[in-house]
Amino acid sequence: MLLAYIEQNLNSSLSKKIEHQVELIHYDYHIRTLKSEYFQHKPNEYQRQLMKQICQSKYEQETSEREYEFLKQQITYYNLPSQSFESSTITPTGEVTKRELIVRQTKRYQIQVAALTETKIPDSGVCV
Repeated sequence: MLLAYIEQNLNSSLSKKIEHQVELIHYDYHIRTLKSEYFQHKPNEYQRQLMKQICQSKYEQETSEREYEFLKQQITYYNLPSQSFESSTITPTGEVTKRELIVRQTKRYQIQVAALTETKIPDSGVCV
């Protein structure tokens, strides 16, 4: 029984890692395409700075929205009547998963901001 539980969680973890890598490859392709299209228009320095500011603002907005949703969920969870100190069983794995999701999404937006503000298209080092 314990072995089956370990195998199931290991497979789930491995599957999530693979899905995450595939997602990163898709994002990388999308970023490169957008970047290529953007630089075909030959933006001047002012336009580049403006794009950088827009991307930074969008990144901050998305991060704030995700943090807000996460905190809202936490408040709802801890305000439930069943969450008293006597009956509380804290499961940090769920919280870690949500935080990891926020961190991953934040990193994706950072990559997008960096990709749109650079003048060269660097090799991302992502292997297919």
